[in-house]
Amino acid sequence: MKNYLRIFVFVLLGLILGLNGYSQTGFSVHAGPSIIFRNNDLKSTSLKEGGLNLSFQYQKPINEKLNFEIDFDYLFNNYKLYSIPDELFRFHGKRKVPTREFLPISNIPLTVGFSLHAPFYEESEFFTSVALGGDLMIVPKIDYYDEFNNFHTFERETYFKKCLKLRVGIITDETYYISLNYFVLFGGPLDSINEFEFTEVPQVSLTIGYAFN
Repeated sequence: MKNYLRIFVFVLLGLILGLNGYSQTGFSVHAGPSIIFRNNDLKSTSLKEGGLNLSFQYQKPINEKLNFEIDFDYLFNNYKLYSIPDELFRFHGKRKVPTREFLPISNIPLTVGFSLHAPFYEESEFFTSVALGGDLMIVPKIDYYDEFNNFHTFERETYFKKCLKLRVGIITDETYYISLNYFVLFGGPLDSINEFEFTEVPQVSLTIGYAFN
């Protein structure tokens, strides 16, 4: 995992240095609340699992309607931990029981993609975008009890995953953004920690942004 972390940092630094020669035009910053979209079902979504999405973005126009974009996000959310049925003891109702209800997890996606723009109203335009890349998932320590009431720990770890980011929104005066963002994290073995059912839960955020023109 250390190798993945080094590669991720080197790619990020390379992009920053590569774009350093450009003017501020094309850069924007975005922030807003995020929430877990468990099982793609709003009925099972809790505000207690809410968090924050902070995003930095660079866009370069390809033509009047299409932009190339690079997104660097920080996502922080509380994941609800559920008791896990143990396969060996499922007929006896035995479970692995976490010692806390919510687990604060950070995700740091770096994605590259394209956005499509269309006139909306006067000085406003509608946009939609799709981007793919990598994500660093930072998982704190998880303590739990097994079926025999023995105490166990998953140590703090950083995992590398793939990320799909979808956005729709509106830009006003080529400066102010409001966007709905949907993140899907997938891939990357997380060993037995997958049992806690948070490793591939989608996240949704609503952000406002400002472009440096």
